[in-house]
Amino acid sequence: MKRSYLCNTSWLVLCLVAASSSTLHAAPPTEDDAKGVEFFERQIRPLLATKCYQCHSRESKKTKGGLLLDSPDGLLKGGDSGKLFVTGDPDKSLLLKAVRYRDEDLRMPPDGKRLTDAEVADLEDWVKKGAPLPRADIQEDKIKASARKHWAFQPVRQPATPEVKNQVWVKSPVDAFILAKLEAAGMEPSPPADKRALLRRATYDLIGLPPSPEEVAAFVADESPDAFAAAVDRLLDSKHYGERWGRHWLDIARYATSDSPFAFTYRDYVIRAFNDDLRYDEFLLQQLAADQLDLGENKQALAGLAFLTCGRQFMNNHDTIDDRIDVVTRGTMGLSVSCARCHDHKYDPIPTKDYYGLHGIFASSVAPGEMPLLGIAPDPKAYEEYSLKRQSAQAKLDAFLHKQEAEILKQHRQQTAQYLLLSREPAKLDDLIMGEFFLSDRKILRTGATRWLKWLEQRDKQAHPILAPWFAFVALPPMEFADRAKALSADIAANALTHPVNSLVAQAFAGEPPTSLKEVAERYGKLFEDVDKRWQERLQSDAESKSLPDNEQEALRQVFYGKDSPGSLPGELIPQLFSTMAIMQMGPLRAGIQQLDGGHPGAPQRAMALVDSPHPTNSRVFIRGNPERLGDEAPRQFLAILSGDKREPFTRGSGRLELARAIASRENPLTARVMVNRLWLQHFGTGLVTTPDDFGLRSDPPSHPELLDFLACRFMEDGWSFKKLHRLVMVSSLYQQRSDDNLRHEKLDPDNRLFSKMNRRRLDFEAMRDTLLRVAGNLEPTVGGRPFDLLKQRDGNFVNRRTVYGTIDRNDVLALLRTFDFANPDLSTARRDATTVPQQSLFFLNSPFVMEQACKLVNRPSFQELADEKERVRDLYQRVYQRDPSAKEIERGIRFIEATSASTSTEEPNTKKPLTPLERFAQVLLMSNELMFVD
Repeated sequence: MKRSYLCNTSWLVLCLVAASSSTLHAAPPTEDDAKGVEFFERQIRPLLATKCYQCHSRESKKTKGGLLLDSPDGLLKGGDSGKLFVTGDPDKSLLLKAVRYRDEDLRMPPDGKRLTDAEVADLEDWVKKGAPLPRADIQEDKIKASARKHWAFQPVRQPATPEVKNQVWVKSPVDAFILAKLEAAGMEPSPPADKRALLRRATYDLIGLPPSPEEVAAFVADESPDAFAAAVDRLLDSKHYGERWGRHWLDIARYATSDSPFAFTYRDYVIRAFNDDLRYDEFLLQQLAADQLDLGENKQALAGLAFLTCGRQFMNNHDTIDDRIDVVTRGTMGLSVSCARCHDHKYDPIPTKDYYGLHGIFASSVAPGEMPLLGIAPDPKAYEEYSLKRQSAQAKLDAFLHKQEAEILKQHRQQTAQYLLLSREPAKLDDLIMGEFFLSDRKILRTGATRWLKWLEQRDKQAHPILAPWFAFVALPPMEFADRAKALSADIAANALTHPVNSLVAQAFAGEPPTSLKEVAERYGKLFEDVDKRWQERLQSDAESKSLPDNEQEALRQVFYGKDSPGSLPGELIPQLFSTMAIMQMGPLRAGIQQLDGGHPGAPQRAMALVDSPHPTNSRVFIRGNPERLGDEAPRQFLAILSGDKREPFTRGSGRLELARAIASRENPLTARVMVNRLWLQHFGTGLVTTPDDFGLRSDPPSHPELLDFLACRFMEDGWSFKKLHRLVMVSSLYQQRSDDNLRHEKLDPDNRLFSKMNRRRLDFEAMRDTLLRVAGNLEPTVGGRPFDLLKQRDGNFVNRRTVYGTIDRNDVLALLRTFDFANPDLSTARRDATTVPQQSLFFLNSPFVMEQACKLVNRPSFQELADEKERVRDLYQRVYQRDPSAKEIERGIRFIEATSASTSTEEPNTKKPLTPLERFAQVLLMSNELMFVD
């Protein structure tokens, strides 16, 4: 037998193999262990130094298998796959099993360089003594020690509101926490922003759109002290709120429309959840385990499961599971658990076994056979149209499948003679790809032969009325076959065998006897084909027939059509036998149905759901991430660092619901902190923690830890309500500050970590595109629905729906999206990058979309009715910037319009006519910083 050596340089690398399931422990020595420690120092340590330190010490160039043997800690910890020994029991210790050289497959050290009998005896004696070591304690892992003190792993506590000097500035408890830090640094907050800038800031923050000129005018005129709070409430009640904040979550969920024709149902679910102010803890439960919740009649929450199922689909299912572990842990708790896939996390207290505990949860979760309906009724007229098209498309597919299945069965039944021959030499089944059995469709032959072989093995070789003659011929010696077949054929024809033979089989062997077993098989094949022909003829004359009237013929027919008979094929098996050409022809038929299901407005909506596997199982640790090298089994359970001493394995199905509840628990120190930090990030441009997707040991500490905990506590106390948290933050004096620079503050706090002013922010791509549509009066307000192509036009115009509804192909992200720092849909993204590149300016200069909005802006009927250029310039400023232009701006605008030639080569995209001077002027306003930045 070929030996399996795990290492060529050190015999102790055998510890990398999975250890015994017994409890492994080496107790630190007491005073009574002095002799044992002396034995270790005198006999065992020199042995390790001589044989092992070259590969398993801190001085090694490359440590083998994560195993360090030059310290008691390393000896107790063991290697990647577990402990080295079972203390007190050498026979159960894999270490001793290998060095004894009794196992052909486990002999260490390799290459015959075995230990002496005395050295093996020393190891046995040491293990029997309890493997005593020279230290009385084990130094705690530095990562675990740091984790115990790490701020993010501490329970969330309600802090006391700090005392401040400037009580007048405090409009919200948030202000007190901010002001306390400012006063301690000798700084003061900025003055309040003007009302136009404030409303514009709030409107972009909450709905991702600019306010209308009318909304700005009404807010400026409202002198009541609660005017801004009322504006915030109005914006939170807007149906566009969910579109804005849902998009932030879609970045975290690595959403793309290309994952499924029904991927859009997840996007609509998220938008609806934010609009309805669904509790965040319930939001998480639905996205991780909606299939296990009592949803009643409303199944729309099932769409939330796409949080798991969207994402890149890998050929290797373990990579898909890794992606799901990452989006769950980093997306909800700011922990990069996926880093523990191949080894214990290098920076955070997450052992590999914890990773594979989660791996087992998602490995035990599978896609259902059919995506469940959400119960959202489509438009009746559209549904009727869809149904007719769906029935027609399905009928074409069914007819094609029926034809292919009939052809498969025909080919299968025509090869009965070959199946009988192969049953004599089953070893030839492995050679069907080449050789004498090379056929155009080898899959059918191999499958059919396997089924016949198993069926024949279960028949009575002497008493079967149809196959007994076959078995008798098979039993004849090959060298005597021709001579002895004559007598056997005569007995069969005369029905003189031990048991009665089917009369049709007897007739098949009357006359000339067969000269070879191949001829016998061919006679059987013809016999079955003739009976099948009679059966097909009978069905043509009487489609309701259940059997042939002749009992002997019916017995033969049952070999082809009986339950579990070898001449039939299970329905689920037949598609696997389709030819390559058939599969290619079937693809467009199925794609047409999928396109209809996913694209037709009348198609019922379905969820990209998951369900628990019927038999959930634990995963085993992949040593070094290699699924071919399995280590210890990892119970399905929550992360140890967040579970405390009461951690128990999950027992309900896959464990997804238990995992969801552990994440969405008030006792979890991360979930609320991570979410309120992300909300703060979207409002202020930077988070209290500047690493919003990493709250581990390498994260930046929060600038205001007490404020972070206050917000987290308030978030949970207010029912995990996003809208209440928005109100709390936005009505503060902090949020209403100006964004103007203060040179003194810039020197004291160059990154504005103390928030002495509001951060000026550039619009992201969605808000930018939506703004162009909004100011042009061209934005379609409908919420939800199927995606559209951002670059294509309909009826000569670009689609004017909000950008959140645009198509996102994760395999081919539009260059336009990448230019404006769109989130990578392959990754969970808590904060987008912000770059400035020339392509951004070129888009505004040359994009037909921008030109179209400029044209629509100046071709509004109300604009065309204006009397002079001065009024037109004022109207454009109001529409674009929601303010009146200064006298100088009016003068410059008129001068630009008068100086601009109508013969410019830049053309309006639809009519192909040159842009007019007014249209050019509108385009200039649309590409300005004032429009694209929020103060």
